[in-house]
Amino acid sequence: MKKKWIVFWVIFIIMNIGLMLKHYPSLIIPVAFLSIFYILIECGEQLRGKNYPNIKLSLYSFFIILCIIEIVFWSIGFLSTYAEKNENQYLSNWVNRGNITWYHTWTPNVTVDIKRKEFNFVKKTNSIGIIGDEFPLEKDSNEFRIIFLGDSFTEGVGVPFEASFPQVLQQKLSAMDSLPPIRILGAGVSGSDIVACFPLLRDQLMQYQPDLVISIMNSTDYIQDIPIKGGLSRFQPDSTVQYNAPPFFEPLYASSRMFRIVIRAMGYNENLLRMNGAENENRIIRDSAKEIRDVVDEYIRLLSPKKIEYAIFTHPLGIEFEIDRKHVMDILFEEINSDHKIEIIDLKEVLIEEKLILPTNYETYFWPIDKHHNQAGYEKLAEAIRITLLQKEFIPQHDSKLKRR
Repeated sequence: MKKKWIVFWVIFIIMNIGLMLKHYPSLIIPVAFLSIFYILIECGEQLRGKNYPNIKLSLYSFFIILCIIEIVFWSIGFLSTYAEKNENQYLSNWVNRGNITWYHTWTPNVTVDIKRKEFNFVKKTNSIGIIGDEFPLEKDSNEFRIIFLGDSFTEGVGVPFEASFPQVLQQKLSAMDSLPPIRILGAGVSGSDIVACFPLLRDQLMQYQPDLVISIMNSTDYIQDIPIKGGLSRFQPDSTVQYNAPPFFEPLYASSRMFRIVIRAMGYNENLLRMNGAENENRIIRDSAKEIRDVVDEYIRLLSPKKIEYAIFTHPLGIEFEIDRKHVMDILFEEINSDHKIEIIDLKEVLIEEKLILPTNYETYFWPIDKHHNQAGYEKLAEAIRITLLQKEFIPQHDSKLKRR
């Protein structure tokens, strides 16, 4: 009886520690180990064989060691996911935790607390669920409007609203006398992607009369979001969104760090996509590029009749300053431009050529844990976009001189 109560109290203590730390998935494995151990001990007591003491000791040792290893792995953050590092909880990318309608936005007209281990910024959403001020409907006859579509980098996670790159770019372009009045509409939403942005543009943002629409992409679009969420097929007839089905073993992956070792050894990454080897990676990128091509077709059909220009700008994540991603860009160019010839700009080249962010100093411009830009990084990104807009003549100018700052 005494041993039974010991097992009970150990389980109780582990559960309460997990509840206090709000790390619920990590409770499952230690509690399961102890529960299975308890059941086996009970069965062993029924056998009462002469080898029972040795079996009992082995079971004790085995399950206690497993529990200790699991708890140690969890406490040191071994194989932690991005969400666990920043928000202390496992969040599945395969589950739509936000707005389940076609429109991937925040709740309109609310205050949003964007909190990570390294920063905490309180922001407000406007009437369509975009962080920032209301977009003006009325447009002056000589005003040039640009809508930037994108994810958390376009939204400006990691800095106050006024330090996001659309706001910084607005200031830079407005200070140039050679340009017409410029109005930047930043429509980035955390967790969005080039596919999710399309219905938002079509049904809610076109009323703001853009002259230029730019999709801001990074590698999370084609090696995470689209493989997990799917392409245009995610939009259901009932105006809801349906992602691809997650791997059957995700609950175990969420619960056990030791199980993650096995899954990683099988070639899966933390998003549970099999990315081991160049062949698998290229296949995923090419499949995503085809989905991007299909949605680009929709952008062109929507914008071309209204003579609105469309372009795609890709920007690098921090670690991508250390690797050559030319083969990735080649795949994207080949697939996306197979039907339409649109501008696809790799901002990594601009950032390096203009000596804005270099492989030797890129860590200075990103938050170490969160991995988004800090204020200095967004300023450099805004400058790279400014240079590109002028060099590629996306914006009409009063004279032929390109003012460089």
